[in-house]
Parts: sequence; C-alpha cells; structure tokens
Amino acid sequence: MRSDDVREIRIDSYHTAVMMMGADPSRWAPTTRETADHSLPYCVAITLLDGEVTAKSFAEERLNDPAVVSLMRKIKVGEIAELSAQYPESVPSRVTILTSSGETLVAEVRYPKGHAKNPMSDAEVERKFRGMIDGHAKADQCDRLLKACWALEEAEDVGRDVIGLLAVLGRTD
Repeated sequence: MRSDDVREIRIDSYHTAVMMMGADPSRWAPTTRETADHSLPYCVAITLLDGEVTAKSFAEERLNDPAVVSLMRKIKVGEIAELSAQYPESVPSRVTILTSSGETLVAEVRYPKGHAKNPMSDAEVERKFRGMIDGHAKADQCDRLLKACWALEEAEDVGRDVIGLLAVLGRTD
C-alpha cells in the first residue's frame, strides 16, 4: 500500500498494548531497533508498506524512511474497553484504514501468529529463522544451526552443539 492511498489508520487494542507500544513518545519516532520493534505505529506502517515485518525492517535507513514517517503520522492508537476485557486470555487488536478513495478496511486479530492459540508451523518458524539470520551467516552455517536447533532435545552438549555454532556465525575461516 502507498502512503498516498491512506487518509487515516486507527489501531485499537487492549490497555497494556496501548501503554507499552503506543503511549510513549519514543514509539512515534523510533531511532533504534528496540524502540521500533515495540512501536505499534512503526510496525503497522512497515507492514502496510512492505507486506511483512522482517529484520531488515529495523535497519537505520528504514527508521528514517520518509514513506514510513509519513504513514506513521496518519496513525492513531487507542484502547477499546471491549478489547481490554479480552486480555490476557487473548491479545486483541483491530486496525481500521480509511483510504483516500473513501473505502474503509478493517482487520481484527485476537491471537496473533505465534500465540499459543495460533502457533506457527515448523515451516513458518524456519522461514522466520532464516530471515533473521540472513546477512549474519552463510547458507551452510544457517543450515547447520537450524538442524542443531531442531534437535536441541537430543544435544549431548548444548554449549558445543548449538551455542558453539552461534559463536562462528558470519566467520569465513
């Protein structure tokens, strides 16, 4: 979606999410990965612009991208009592987008992907793992580490068999 196609975005959620991810001024102008990945406005803007949130979504050039900043200015975050009442059994959020053409788009999630009631498949976990490690390891290093993680319960020595693989990520020697 292009920022020009959006007139306003409303993110409604439960009290804790709003307080942690939408109330603090740092959530509206994130300057680090840590503030950006805990920012409802930033993550929603990135998702709308890119279709997904990845490790690259938090690169410095993305934090300062005029398209992201522009879209974030169109976002409002608020608590809805009905959604707060569902927490902590669920972690609900509703996003409403008013487009420049007058269309209203609404999506609501009670159990986001990765929640115990909406678990990720093994393939989704692996895709996310590979995306997070991209740029930090060669493909064969990633394959070995992933294999070791899937077999973690059988590891004789986790320090050697898993953590040891992490220690050499990105090294070419």
